[in-house]
Amino acid sequence: MKKNILISGVNGFIGSHIAHALRSNYNIIGTDTNSICFKNNVDYYYQFILPDENINKIFEQFSIDWCIHCAGSASVLFSIENPVTDYNSGPNVVINLLEAIRNSKNKTKIMFFSSAAVYGNPESLPIRESDRKKPISPYGYHKLISENILEEYRQIYGISSVIFRLFSAYGNDLRKQIVWDACNKLSMPEPVFWGTGNETRDFIHINDICKIIEIFIKKNIEKGIYNIANGLEIKIRDLVNILADNFDIPNEKIIFNGVNKSGNPERWIANIAPITDIGYVPSTDICWGLKQYVEWFKLNKMILQKSREDKWI
Repeated sequence: MKKNILISGVNGFIGSHIAHALRSNYNIIGTDTNSICFKNNVDYYYQFILPDENINKIFEQFSIDWCIHCAGSASVLFSIENPVTDYNSGPNVVINLLEAIRNSKNKTKIMFFSSAAVYGNPESLPIRESDRKKPISPYGYHKLISENILEEYRQIYGISSVIFRLFSAYGNDLRKQIVWDACNKLSMPEPVFWGTGNETRDFIHINDICKIIEIFIKKNIEKGIYNIANGLEIKIRDLVNILADNFDIPNEKIIFNGVNKSGNPERWIANIAPITDIGYVPSTDICWGLKQYVEWFKLNKMILQKSREDKWI
């Protein structure tokens, strides 16, 4: 019998890819705010704007083995401008899901996508899961609060949880954050980027994220906190240059304004020993991944432009 997996935020970047990766071997139940499931990659779909008490009905109807929580904001800037909204879509949703699990009496395990934002500006590199947590944005604080809530429910109610501290995810269908923003700027006549270009991030492709999820489910790893990254520190300048090459833009045209955005750390690189110890091997070369992303970006920009033109026919 196939296991039942509930994915919140199934229409989002991470949720949709995970649903696609798991669909052949598991029954996928998806929730999101939209009236339809965009990619038809689920067996059952429910429209919710979480938190919503109706989530209890899913746990009453299905014996959920895993709840993979992908819903919520993923923007530092949005959290700074809208801290209450970010909180309501973060910790409040986590409590909503945990209460549904607790009330169902099922032995549902939960995977939660936290963020490297809980670390803020690290005191040492590479960052270990045990390092000090000192967020520098509401987004980071709310992720850390959510982690503490999960630990509370694990300790007191016995609800198993795995916490993934995601670093810089990228891949086809991503329509926000660094890689998306860089491609949009490279589509302009004079691209200007924030910062000095010497800031660093640790990037991980969505295909590798899906592989990690599959490993955890197959091995039934139901507790722990893990950095989700590739353990490779990459300067933003180098990332932009790789993207620029795929746009046939000379690197000398790239300008950094020297101004850092609020809430963004200077350097990030993860220690990924815990996930490699359980069998994860990074497999997506970043040059290949970025090349694929640019091809997807160009195609979707053409489709979007065509749809806009069609409205005037």
